[in-house]
Amino acid sequence: MKKLSIMEALALGLVCLPHACAQGLSHDVVTGRGEEEISLQVAPKSDEALSLAGRGWRTSTLREVDRNGGAPAAAAEKESSADDAWNCKWETGILYDYVRFRSSIIKADMNGIETSFAYRVKRYFGLEGDARDVFGSPIFANEHKNLAFIGGGVQLAFLVTKWRPYVHADFGGVHRLPQTAGNSQWSPAMRFGAGDDYRLTREFSVRVGMDYLGSKLYSQEQSNLQMRTGLFFHF
Repeated sequence: MKKLSIMEALALGLVCLPHACAQGLSHDVVTGRGEEEISLQVAPKSDEALSLAGRGWRTSTLREVDRNGGAPAAAAEKESSADDAWNCKWETGILYDYVRFRSSIIKADMNGIETSFAYRVKRYFGLEGDARDVFGSPIFANEHKNLAFIGGGVQLAFLVTKWRPYVHADFGGVHRLPQTAGNSQWSPAMRFGAGDDYRLTREFSVRVGMDYLGSKLYSQEQSNLQMRTGLFFHF
């Protein structure tokens, strides 16, 4: 009888053991899943991030704000300040000009000064005016070579942080010296070109550019090359 009781106890233990193991394993899985779910919860955005979102900040900038505990990322600040730097409506500048003038009567390499101003209707579109006077070495009986241009037109700009590439087209007139027999000193002119502005500060930038300058002097057309560089003030 005693042997039978021992055998029954062993059998009962073997039957209950799988159920106990299954219950313990189930408890561990449920507990682990709960911890994993908790760890995957997304932290709410900071108050400053939500405020910036209301002011139209980019999603990438908001992520930087959250990662830095509510402080705007340096990259975002740099991007914003670079964009704001080109918001000025007016700009004026003074430039050094080199003009390569070629005609059947006179050929000259001339240097001089140009003044330029522009009003930006949009950040990418502006109206501009230019006045330039360049001089060359004497010709004939010590007569100085001179070519003046006055004109105005449009400018299209493409913002790339501190850089602002542009294209422009101006129409106006040129005045040429020396006077030659039977020819006018005045001619309609047009200028097409491109260049790049680099922002030094919020108020100042430097410009380099190259232009085609077309004129019609001495009863013939001229195709001239112009290169320029200078400093601009924005306000």
